[in-house]
Amino acid sequence: MNSKAAKTIRILLKTSFFFVLIAAGAALFFHFVQNRPEVKKQRKRDVQPVYVETRPIEKTDASLKVSAMGTVSPKREINLKPSVSGTVTSVSEHFHPGGIVRKGDLLVTIEQTDYRIAVKKAQAALQQAKADLEQERGQQESARKELEYYEKSGMDRVADKALVLRKPQLEKAKARVASAQADLEQAKTDLSRTRIKAPFNAIITQTSVNLGSYVSSQQELATLYGTETYRIKASVPPDKLDALERSGRDRPKAVITSQTRNFQWTGRVKGPTGRTLENSRMAEILVEVDDPLGLETGDPALLSDEYVSLEILAGERRDVIAVGRKHIRDNRSVWILKDGRLDIRRIEPFWKNRENVLIDKGVSPGEHLITSDISIPVQGMPLKRKPSGNGGTLLPDSPENRKSGNTQE
Repeated sequence: MNSKAAKTIRILLKTSFFFVLIAAGAALFFHFVQNRPEVKKQRKRDVQPVYVETRPIEKTDASLKVSAMGTVSPKREINLKPSVSGTVTSVSEHFHPGGIVRKGDLLVTIEQTDYRIAVKKAQAALQQAKADLEQERGQQESARKELEYYEKSGMDRVADKALVLRKPQLEKAKARVASAQADLEQAKTDLSRTRIKAPFNAIITQTSVNLGSYVSSQQELATLYGTETYRIKASVPPDKLDALERSGRDRPKAVITSQTRNFQWTGRVKGPTGRTLENSRMAEILVEVDDPLGLETGDPALLSDEYVSLEILAGERRDVIAVGRKHIRDNRSVWILKDGRLDIRRIEPFWKNRENVLIDKGVSPGEHLITSDISIPVQGMPLKRKPSGNGGTLLPDSPENRKSGNTQE
């Protein structure tokens, strides 16, 4: 076999081997196609809705209330002082701390002897001045007659008739009478000031003198608090002042509660003092309480310097929607179940307090407020109400569903 034949044989063998490999591969492909495992089609999984709890939204009438804290003080407070000096000769049986006195009650009497003497001297001086005035009038009448006689006799005319008629002396005598009358009035006034009386209905909280004490003018005798009205300086958020001032002619009422005793008093808001407290930046308002000591009603006494809490009725709003703060999401929205899907809705409350917010737009009666939590809330996600005895909603027993709602700051 020559080399040419050998070369031909090698080419044929390589070609045959190539076609054998192709045939074997094709055979394996058809084998796997015919014997491949059957893959069963799975049905597309349905998205399961999230079950939530809801409450129906209803309109209500709300009382806007503001909570505040304050300290009690008397509306009238004075340090009683005498206008004259002397020894204390008598004191009232009520002249002691805690004593209740009425306007005009005699509290302290100062020794009157010197002042009575001063009155008698002033009376005598007045009588003397009046006598001098009458005497001067008599002399003036004599001077007038002499002047008439002088003029009728044909003598020269008198240049200054006023001096001849003693008019300056008469005016001087009248002035002495007026001065003596003023001295008498002053002496009587000083005598009356020895009897120190209560200037208004009051409770005596402190006394500084007693029987036999010598007191000088303007020395403090006692401290008196007026019993007709006490006032409370309270601090409220500045954004609540508008509601308080819109209350109209009828001043807002305030319920005052003691921090140490189980009793409440009723007061009225007089209005803001016009200043903000430096530390808290809160607005200051005044609240007044009539008959704070219960002298007319027999109620327990509201004590001065007592720290109290106040609940102020700032007004009424009709047809509003109250939503609990715990149902406000991200401080600005609520979750509404609408047509089986989640509706994340932005709201703008017009009143807020510790428990509720009040809104008058953004949601409508009949819609369902979602009260339960959703781990990953997505706008439009499918939702269903949890099954319950009343068709998937919770009983409307919360503040936002009461027909008469109170909101308190």
